[in-house]
Amino acid sequence: MPAGASHRFHRIFCLLLLAAGLAYWLIVFRSDPPDPGKIVQARIRLLAITIALVAALAPYLRLRTIELIEWTNATLFFRPIRTALSIAIVTAIYILLYDWASRELLFIRLNDEHAYMIQARMMTHGRLWMPPYPPAITPFFDALALVGDRVYAAMYFPGTALAMVPFVWLNLPFWLMPLLAASLAAGLLYLLIADLFDPFRGLLGVLMLISLASFRDVSHFLLSEAPFLATELVCLLAWIKFRRQLNLGWALLIGITAGFAAITRPLDAVCVAVPVGLAIIWQLRRQPRPLLQASSAIMLGALPFILLLLIQSKGITGHWGTLAESYYNQQNFPASPLGFHDVSSYQIPQNTNAIKRQWLHDWILPKYAQYTPTIALQTWYRGRLRVTLERSLPDPILAILLPLSLLCLAEIRRLVMAAILVLFLFSYAFYLFFLDHYVVAIMPSMICLVLMSLAAIQKNWPHAKRLNTFVPLCVFTLSLATLWPLKPIPPVSPSDAADQRPANALLAHLPKMPAVVLFRFDPSVASAHDDPVYNDTVAWPDDAQVIRARDLGPEQNRAIYRYYAQRQPNRFFYVYDPQLRAAGKNPLSPPLGTAAELAKTQP
Repeated sequence: MPAGASHRFHRIFCLLLLAAGLAYWLIVFRSDPPDPGKIVQARIRLLAITIALVAALAPYLRLRTIELIEWTNATLFFRPIRTALSIAIVTAIYILLYDWASRELLFIRLNDEHAYMIQARMMTHGRLWMPPYPPAITPFFDALALVGDRVYAAMYFPGTALAMVPFVWLNLPFWLMPLLAASLAAGLLYLLIADLFDPFRGLLGVLMLISLASFRDVSHFLLSEAPFLATELVCLLAWIKFRRQLNLGWALLIGITAGFAAITRPLDAVCVAVPVGLAIIWQLRRQPRPLLQASSAIMLGALPFILLLLIQSKGITGHWGTLAESYYNQQNFPASPLGFHDVSSYQIPQNTNAIKRQWLHDWILPKYAQYTPTIALQTWYRGRLRVTLERSLPDPILAILLPLSLLCLAEIRRLVMAAILVLFLFSYAFYLFFLDHYVVAIMPSMICLVLMSLAAIQKNWPHAKRLNTFVPLCVFTLSLATLWPLKPIPPVSPSDAADQRPANALLAHLPKMPAVVLFRFDPSVASAHDDPVYNDTVAWPDDAQVIRARDLGPEQNRAIYRYYAQRQPNRFFYVYDPQLRAAGKNPLSPPLGTAAELAKTQP
């Protein structure tokens, strides 16, 4: 095919891809019913695009923009590490400012956060689990995300808790760990994008990242997403370095990061490790010795983390090959959350407490009913794909550009970034849960795809200066629109922690201590997602100054009175009643007496 005809064909193909992206955006995003929030977003979008269009069409502004891009690339090209560190610092400051108005609402309140903190406390004592309570006492400490029968432990993989250990040792606020991980991820993303494209696009990619609400959210929650994102980016950068130098030190770092990722978010880790591993095998396919050496170094780096996971599995479940999370799911889920299941009534766990029953019937069982193969297939492009685009793009309108990234997949590094996204979407199509913050793992891939689309436009219309100025400026202004003004949405509203907030305040000023507070649960006024019964200030509940336990009623409470009468007889008992809190009264009772006194008076 002649060069001119080939060039015209590529342009036509480009336009077809843009048309496909536009069609998807119109069908999925523009068909929503009228909503005040959507109207405001549309107005902000229009303003951002108008500003970009004016800057691209005005000769003076366009020239200054082009000069600024060239100056940025020339200035930052030889300063990657210094620039990345500056970005990490600026990102940390920005997140702190963004959260400042809601800083008092930042406390450990999600079930997962409590479990991770308890796990971290155990690790500071060199343990992954603690001995179980006697069978009669176990129900008093039964909670979501905790194993209590064989041992007392968290159900989760140990990576997030491991990252939290230094902060527990130094007695630092819990939110510093995700904040530092997220800030580090911003700096690492700059290094990755600058290597794949140029420094200006590296800065643009970082702006896109910090403009995303889900990224900012995970930067102050004790969850696995922020440490995983930072680890993922180190792994990708180590692979790029190894690809150029074939240095075994980089291969070892790939193994270390892959191993840590595997014990932090295993499904996401597979989505990253498989493309990177296949890329290494492809590169060294005709060099058996370097391939063997690289594979050995990678496995050596991952080995300590895999051993840690095996030790946890054996200690908690009794079997090397049974994960703690699988063991927990077998006891509390009607079926595995992986795959599609037609749940029948006999599969629903019956021996659960009131909180778990509410959690199961109000949240879990409807998900099984709604996520069948037929429904998943019919709603995927309007459901999980839409959520992915909404949460990983500064504005959903940028989805129009994404099909153009297909034109830039010939380069192996960019292909790997796209493959991570494809594997992620495929893997989670078979997973029961798909929460908004899950997409943090593929934010680098989505940002890379947007920048690949910009590169495709520039390649096919190299002399269209207005177009090549307008499109990057659109990405810039749409990203900037979500950053300013600094008007934070509180990550935790008071109503979302109706019992934990007052409980934390009341338990900090008990008239008589040490104490045990028995929390009643009433599903009419309390929620399983707002459970105060987690002793996350210590590795073992009995070591807490104020122990939190469940109120199981007068008959069963005798067991816990006798238990502490034998071990810590001077502990005072209180009862926390959410019915009183809902009625606007003090939910905490006066002291009922000590464990020794209650054990004697109770028959």
